[in-house]
Amino acid sequence: AWDYGQGDPRIVVAVCDTGIQSSHPDLRDNLLLPGYNSVSDNINTEPVHMHGTATSGCIAAVGNNALGGSGIAWGVKILPVRVTNSSDGYAYLSDIARGITWAADHGAKVINISYGAGGSQNGAGVGGRVRGRRPDKPAAQRLRRRNMERRRRRFLARWTHAGLRVGR
Repeated sequence: AWDYGQGDPRIVVAVCDTGIQSSHPDLRDNLLLPGYNSVSDNINTEPVHMHGTATSGCIAAVGNNALGGSGIAWGVKILPVRVTNSSDGYAYLSDIARGITWAADHGAKVINISYGAGGSQNGAGVGGRVRGRRPDKPAAQRLRRRNMERRRRRFLARWTHAGLRVGR
């Protein structure tokens, strides 16, 4: 697949997660800093849990550098957006929505949100919050559920993975 492309450095992928280790040798060259912490309204995007760093590595760990692994699109740039200050990764929809809005306002064309929603919360709720906040931005153009029907029936409103595409 890499014969066809390694990702375009003009593409900015926001990772709304638990933070990203800015000194990680496989990521530091692909990070756009400063990022944003939507909980504390500051630029502290260092991880409270390593999930965001691992997710970023899957997306854009630098390839062909004899270190660790390679991301699927190591040419893209990662914009870190920390949406939680909790070490267990728990995040509020309002903080996720604020992070998505910030990312869209700062050039993200793709936003990764690796969160499940419990109770009455779901990915569509996040999309609705973003659309309501910024009707002038196509930040919530397309909300795509990645669950299979089997999982949706089994977990119903307790577990929903959502992916959000922003920009054009």
